[in-house]
Amino acid sequence: MLQQARQSELFKQAAVIFKENEFVNHEMIFVKALMALQKANRSQSFGLCKTCQHFMTLPTGFQCNLTKELLSDSDSEKICQEHNIL
Repeated sequence: MLQQARQSELFKQAAVIFKENEFVNHEMIFVKALMALQKANRSQSFGLCKTCQHFMTLPTGFQCNLTKELLSDSDSEKICQEHNIL
């Protein structure tokens, strides 16, 4: 199936990531490949609120630095609508 697939720049970039990381943590390989695909497609990142670059820890709790909204512990575990990778 892969031989029949038309090779695109995205496919080539993903193949390089897999080849360079042949003997390491497979989960991290998929994360890196997904990030490369998102960047190549100019897609927004995806993840939990607490993994976003806008997430802030304050002495009183958490806050989204983008929206300035105060966040609970529960909020920090939810998927962030405006997620940007750290």
